Amino acid sequence: MQQHFELCVLGSGAVGQTVAYGGRKAGLSVAIVETQAPGGTCPNRGCDAKKPFVNAAGLMYRANHLALAGGGIAPTTLDWAQIAAFKKSFTDPVGRLTTADLKRAGVELIAGGPRFTGPNTLVVDGRTLTADRLVIATGQRPRPLDVPGAGLTLDSDAFLDLDDLPPRVTFIGGGYVGMEFACAAAMAGRQVTVVATQDHVLAGFDPDIVATLEAALPTLGPHGVTVIPNRRAGSFSSTPDGITVHANDAAATALVTADLVVNTTGRVASVDGLDLAAAGITAGPRGVEVDKHLRCPGNPRVWAGGDVADNGRPALIPTAVDDARVLAHNLFQAAGDAELQTRPVDKPQASVAFTLPAVAGVGLTEAQARRQHGPGLHVAQGNFATKKFFRELGQPHVAWKMIFAPDRRLLGAHLAVEGSDEVINLLALSLGQIPEDAALYHATLTYPSVSSAVQTAFRKAAKAV
Repeated sequence: MQQHFELCVLGSGAVGQTVAYGGRKAGLSVAIVETQAPGGTCPNRGCDAKKPFVNAAGLMYRANHLALAGGGIAPTTLDWAQIAAFKKSFTDPVGRLTTADLKRAGVELIAGGPRFTGPNTLVVDGRTLTADRLVIATGQRPRPLDVPGAGLTLDSDAFLDLDDLPPRVTFIGGGYVGMEFACAAAMAGRQVTVVATQDHVLAGFDPDIVATLEAALPTLGPHGVTVIPNRRAGSFSSTPDGITVHANDAAATALVTADLVVNTTGRVASVDGLDLAAAGITAGPRGVEVDKHLRCPGNPRVWAGGDVADNGRPALIPTAVDDARVLAHNLFQAAGDAELQTRPVDKPQASVAFTLPAVAGVGLTEAQARRQHGPGLHVAQGNFATKKFFRELGQPHVAWKMIFAPDRRLLGAHLAVEGSDEVINLLALSLGQIPEDAALYHATLTYPSVSSAVQTAFRKAAKAV
C-alpha cells in the first residue's frame, strides 16, 4: 500500500502538532507518524509528567523547614504511590485526547516506526508513504548505558511510570533530570544516592549557585541526598542485597548498592531506525543537521525542529516552540527564500532545575563571561537566607548572582530560591541592558514577594558595579 501526503510530520509533540495543524490550516493533506503515545515527551513522560512529584516535594520541603524554624506548622510526609496515581490522571488521557484533536483537524495519525527509503519516501510497518514536504520532530530519548549490567537499570521514562519506589534509589548522572528526581525521592523518605561524573551536580548552571543546592541536599527528608562525585558507572551487578553500581576503574570499585538504579545520564536525538542517509540527511551528536532556516542541507524537502534538531539551542519546550513557529512560517507562509525566517539562536533562554531549592539561570555563567569578556567583568552576589522574608518562608538555602559586562550590561543572572522558576523570567527580560535602563529596576512590584526581593538584589548589584 502506498499513500501520498503533501506534508508528513515525524513526531506528535509540540513541534509536530504545531506544524501539522499549520499544514491543515493551509489546506494541505497531512500525516503524523508516531512511534509512542501521541502528544510527545513533555505531557507523557517529561516536564509535565514530573511536575506532580517535584511540586509535592517542594511543598513538603518548605513546610518542613518552616516547622524547623518554629513557624507553627507540623512536619508533613509525602506518599509517592499516591502522587504516581495522581500523575497518571494527567498523563493517561494525553494519547487519547491528542488523537481526537488530530482527527478533528483532519490530520491522519499513523502509528509505527518510520524509515526513510528515499528523499521523500518512508516505510512505516510495511506501509509506504510519500510526501512533498517532511518534518522531523521526533524529539529525544534517554541516553542508553552501554556497560555490562545496564539492563538492571531503568531510564527516566520508565521511572515516571513506577507505581511506587523501594527504600533505596540511586541515580546515575547529576544533571537536572537526575537531581530533580533525587530531591523528590529523598523528600519521600527514600535513601537516595547520585553518582555524578564531575565535581558538582548540575554542570550547566553557575557553580556558586549550585553550591547552595549542594548545601541543602543533606537536609532533604530523613536521609538526605548523597552525591558521589567524579565517578562514572562502569557496570552493574545483581547481588542478594540489591543492585550494585561499580565504577569504571580497573578494580570495578563498588560505589553503592540500591534497590532501584535509574539511568539519568542525559538524552540523545531520537533518530535510531530512521535511516536518514537514505534521504540525504545528516545527523551528528547533537541531532539532525539543519541550516539557519531549519531545513536539512542535504535534502530541501526535509526540515527538522525541536529537541531532535542541531539548532544551536538547549533542548527545552520554549526553544521547541520557537522552532515550531519558524517552521510553520517557512513551510506555509514564506513566498520564497527571501522571506524565510531564521532560527533564533541568539535569543537568551532561561533554564530551571526543579530541585530543592530550585536552581535557575539565564545568560552567561561567570566562567563563560570571563572567557568572553576578560578583565573588567563585574560580578555581584549575595545570600538571601538572612533576610526576614525568606526566614518567614522557612528558606535557609537561598542565593543570587548577577554578572555584568565592563560596560555594565547584564550578561547573566542565577538564582537558588523559592519561585526562581518564575522570577528568572524577569531577569531574562533585563539581559543586555544597563540596570538603570531595565524595566525591572524601576517597576513597582508587590511586596513582600520573591520578585521584589530579586528586584532589591538587582538594584544592589547595580550600585556595586
